[in-house]
Amino acid sequence: MDNNGKIKLELTPKEISILSNGLICLIDNAYRAEKLTCETSVIKALDESAEIYQKLNQKICNSVSRME
Repeated sequence: MDNNGKIKLELTPKEISILSNGLICLIDNAYRAEKLTCETSVIKALDESAEIYQKLNQKICNSVSRME
């Protein structure tokens, strides 16, 4: 762990792809779940979760592009 509290991981391209695909499934499932409820608090929580997953997936994808 470095001074920022970040952990350095070494992942293969296949592992990164698996993580990205998993996050895409989480994002998709969050949006599907939104359509199944009318409860505003649930929709808000699902939206917030999907945004977190999208940011994390973008971070993963950006790390791949820097490796190439």
